[in-house]
Amino acid sequence: MSELSLMLILLCLVITSFILSKSHILLMLLILEAMMLVTLVFFFYLLVEVSSEHFMFLLMLSFTACEAALGLSVLVTLMRFHGNDYLNTINSMKWYCKNYFQ
Repeated sequence: MSELSLMLILLCLVITSFILSKSHILLMLLILEAMMLVTLVFFFYLLVEVSSEHFMFLLMLSFTACEAALGLSVLVTLMRFHGNDYLNTINSMKWYCKNYFQ
């Protein structure tokens, strides 16, 4: 089995687990981070095969770090306001904001 097919299978598994996870935001953030890491390794593999330019790899790595920091800050804010990270609280937050700002 080649590395390319192994990475594609792993990416499909991560995407499937992301679609099936619907309870905690932290779990979804971890799956998104795993998806980004698989994509990053896949992208690095393609860059090594095609050319020796690694600038795009560093750019994607910085976007991955920014995405992780943003997701963690949203999770901390949600935990401070509601005390949990259930996705059900997001629906109640929409109702609360709608009634609070009217």
